[in-house]
Amino acid sequence: PNYYANEVVDAYFEKALSATSQKEANEYWKQAQWDGETGFSNKGDAPWVWLVNIDHLFLMRENLVIGEQKVQPHEHSWPITDFIENWHWEEQNDNSN
Repeated sequence: PNYYANEVVDAYFEKALSATSQKEANEYWKQAQWDGETGFSNKGDAPWVWLVNIDHLFLMRENLVIGEQKVQPHEHSWPITDFIENWHWEEQNDNSN
């Protein structure tokens, strides 16, 4: 569970989620991070801290194209197979003759 609570940040979240354009939403997301007085960034409450980067390593057969992957989070909700319906075999040109 997330126990972080900040009424000002929550208000920015609500405004961003109900914004009518991406540009307007981005302004509220930025203010939620830091509005000059409070926010969830390291200038404000900093409710979480980045401790480590983990690189993913996947082995696969040659010519298997799995497409461009999203950033892989370290939880169970976003596997490498997320776009499996787009995977395909790339034809191999045999120019050995």
